[in-house]
Amino acid sequence: MDSNTSDKKIVGAPINIRSTALATLTIMALIVFLEWAQSFFAPIVVGMLLSYALYPIVSFLKRRLWLPHWVGALLVVSALVGASWFAVGSLQEQAVSLLDKLPNAVKKFTRENDVARDKSPSVLEKLQSAAVQVEKAAGADAAKADKVTSNDVVKVQIQDDPFDFREYLLGGSMNAVVFMSQYISVLLLVFFILASGRLYKEKLVKISGNTLSKKKLTVEILEDINRQLRLFFFVMLFGAVFVGVGTWLAFIWLGVEQAALWGVLAGIASMVPYLGPGVIFFATGLVAFLQFATLGMALIVAAVSLAITSFQGNILTPLMTSRTLAMNAAVVFISLLFWGWLWGPIGLVVATPAMLVVKCVCDHVKNLQSFGELLGG
Repeated sequence: MDSNTSDKKIVGAPINIRSTALATLTIMALIVFLEWAQSFFAPIVVGMLLSYALYPIVSFLKRRLWLPHWVGALLVVSALVGASWFAVGSLQEQAVSLLDKLPNAVKKFTRENDVARDKSPSVLEKLQSAAVQVEKAAGADAAKADKVTSNDVVKVQIQDDPFDFREYLLGGSMNAVVFMSQYISVLLLVFFILASGRLYKEKLVKISGNTLSKKKLTVEILEDINRQLRLFFFVMLFGAVFVGVGTWLAFIWLGVEQAALWGVLAGIASMVPYLGPGVIFFATGLVAFLQFATLGMALIVAAVSLAITSFQGNILTPLMTSRTLAMNAAVVFISLLFWGWLWGPIGLVVATPAMLVVKCVCDHVKNLQSFGELLGG
């Protein structure tokens, strides 16, 4: 026998093409199904995550005040409804105030631009003047050809469809109804989960298996999920408080009206990665433009807002996350891209908690520990 043949060793089993293709097709079908059923699954996921975040409050009320779980859940949900109502009222008042200031700000900005334009022509105006001269020179040469062919030219007029206000209003009303139904569904789900206490955890342990080892493994997974999610929510809450207080103080220093309200909005928006800070950047810039009626002041206010949210999102939160959560930064970013593409803004909110749950399960299941190691930091 050849020595080279005898030294050969089998380092792994061959890849089963059929099972790999089947698994790939299953994952693709699951992704399409999740996108199609977003209106059903998105409120459920958001409600479960809110329940995890708010359960310590209900547990505290149970231990300290001896309140039943359903009473604590009712108090917490009522507080959520009250906070939402207050936020909507404040935003409505702010929106009306901005609409009142819009005409005056536009007139003032236009007047200042007209004065500056009269003083000295800009580069764009010089380019336009040069283009006019070129067109005149070219028009003189083509005048004869235009006279010859002018009688054969047929004028074509493109008419746009008129704006259908009724259709626009109906579409907006339907979107509002869908949003309200999902909001109510989330609140009811949060109430039922909080009111049940540890019932679902006990049921999961009970159905996990008949052996003690399986029950113990289920308890360890659930405890790890609770610990990781609570740490994540603490990091998010700390970052939101930092952004809210920083924005409030900075806007007071800059003289922006209703600085406290914009601090609260900036703190809440910071919980939505990338999209939230971008919305606050443009919103605060618009507010500053309407208040001060100068483009420079609008850019300063927007830049200050962007600096605060950038420090929180790129330095503070990753530093705290790396010390508290065992997640790979690249995996978190990829999950944000995936869930943001799949579910939009809601996907950006649930992306990191969903990956934390997946990693906790993989770390405790023997056949998935290699994948959990890949997700780890």
